[in-house]
Amino acid sequence: MRLSNSILAVLTAFSILLAAAAALAADGAASAEIAQPVDLNTDIVVEGDTVTLGHLFSGVGSKASTPIARAPEPGKQVRLPADWLARVARAYAIDWKPMSRMQEASLRRASQRIGGRQIAEAIRARIVARGVDGEVSVQLDSQAAGFDLPVTVANAVEVAALRYDAETGRFTANVMAPSADRPIASATISGRVAKMVEVPVLTRRLSRGDLVGERDIGWTKVERGQLSASHLQDPSKIVGMSARRSVQPDQPLRETDLEAPVLVAKNRLVTLLLETDQMRLTAQGRALQNGAAGEVVRVVNTKSNTTVTGVVQGDGVVSVAPNAGPTQSAQK
Repeated sequence: MRLSNSILAVLTAFSILLAAAAALAADGAASAEIAQPVDLNTDIVVEGDTVTLGHLFSGVGSKASTPIARAPEPGKQVRLPADWLARVARAYAIDWKPMSRMQEASLRRASQRIGGRQIAEAIRARIVARGVDGEVSVQLDSQAAGFDLPVTVANAVEVAALRYDAETGRFTANVMAPSADRPIASATISGRVAKMVEVPVLTRRLSRGDLVGERDIGWTKVERGQLSASHLQDPSKIVGMSARRSVQPDQPLRETDLEAPVLVAKNRLVTLLLETDQMRLTAQGRALQNGAAGEVVRVVNTKSNTTVTGVVQGDGVVSVAPNAGPTQSAQK
């Protein structure tokens, strides 16, 4: 059976201890035999850095705490073949034999993960402590950055040294876990710092023509460098507007995403309104173009068949001036 390098490394360490243990096993042969049957533990998880007989076999009595080797690195796993397990049993006078040459056990070192997000937060706190203005986000160059630590130590990471260029936003940090004074793992981490800004976004998807209400507005944080002059950062310029196209939620909005809502639709009937201090006249018309509030549109008076221009005043209402001519003959 051919073994991987990681398995060989662990089993070599096991074998060194087996040689020393053989003499101890011989001296203890006359001791009381184990009364209960011995079984192989096939799925072994070790929390500490030492593998004992009790990890490999159940029913070994007082021998369970006997150390036989160092455990793999946290998070690593090795396969223990039948012939190696049989040699361990013989060396320690354990009444166990493999059922076949294919029998094996899996040995894994328990671990806890210090991931990239936790490392980035430690670096961000260190940079903020230097007095960087505003809120910042730390982005690591490597998405795979992190450590696997034993479960017996604190789940923590510390920035031992930091080089930060405020002009470029680039940094290099030496991070250690769980602490700088007693490190188990360390790495040099590089990345960049981005200044963040909070901007209004939609909380739901809008289809073309949908109006934006106050309840449709949420907030999110984005990099300042990702915003352009066309991005909307004032919610008062968003509420009451209409979607010009399909607009997705949680995305910064651009001026081109929205438009003033159409109050007068092309080819729809509208009310023509002529109003002075002395009178108020209305007539029916048909809009020749779309119009939002305050926009000038052309309308055909359906009674006189004359085209006039007016200002969109409200939903389906177009205000015309007294000198608009044809509309002055409209009915009261």
